[in-house]
Amino acid sequence: MSPRTILAYLNSARHAKGILETAFALARKFDAHVIGLHVIPLVSVPAIVPFEVSGEIIEMQRKVLDDEARRIAQAHKDAAAASMLRHEWREVRASHYDVASIVNTHARAADLVIAGQSEASSDTYLPTDVTEDLMMDSGRPVLIVPRASENPAATGSRILVAWNESREATRAVFDAMPFLQAAGDVRIVTVNPSHGRNDPALPGAELAATLSRHGIKVEAEVAVAPGQRIADELVSRAKESGCDLIVMGGYGHSRLGELIFGGATREMLRQCPVPLLISH
Repeated sequence: MSPRTILAYLNSARHAKGILETAFALARKFDAHVIGLHVIPLVSVPAIVPFEVSGEIIEMQRKVLDDEARRIAQAHKDAAAASMLRHEWREVRASHYDVASIVNTHARAADLVIAGQSEASSDTYLPTDVTEDLMMDSGRPVLIVPRASENPAATGSRILVAWNESREATRAVFDAMPFLQAAGDVRIVTVNPSHGRNDPALPGAELAATLSRHGIKVEAEVAVAPGQRIADELVSRAKESGCDLIVMGGYGHSRLGELIFGGATREMLRQCPVPLLISH
């Protein structure tokens, strides 16, 4: 079933344009309704700040947050006007510090969530950067747009599916079915397969057969790369094949509000140079 409601979560004016271009390009492809969402977080003051100046700092931060919200709202307005597609705008002023729970509430009524890539090397806490939380807790497929998105309109013309026979990978594949059916070429890649369970002659062969019954042009292959990180191998294969979308399962668990991911998942979330459709 093609997505009919796309939620574009916009947490940054700097990256809003790329996310919106992707959202409206997919809305045109799938005849979908786009919801733009921005959450204005509560102002927080570090404990080390003297009490007597905290009021001034709070007001300064509030102005910064409000200015960012205005810029994001304008980006959505401009993108929507250019597309002439069905859309709506939602701006929520948070009443608590858990921005992720607010975004998840909106995400759970959407077919697809589109969000920006987290900053790869930032050590600064950004309360609106909840892409990883969305992947873990929204229950919806999340399409992550790279920080430098080159051609949003082409997203999904050639797709690489990262396959390891796990529940998460299976969920991702079938969440991605509308993309796979619309693609011109689909490549299933298994990196360094571990044998022993149902060990077919070619990992991914049975999945390829299933997808082909849906009319999808698909090939399966194995990437044997001892010592190579899985994320690096997937990106390398995607670049070699000219893929403009990677589909994969996301792994991890939440502990004390901090997400701890498997290495490949975290690396792909933060560094994948092409759009990434991920499900948990």
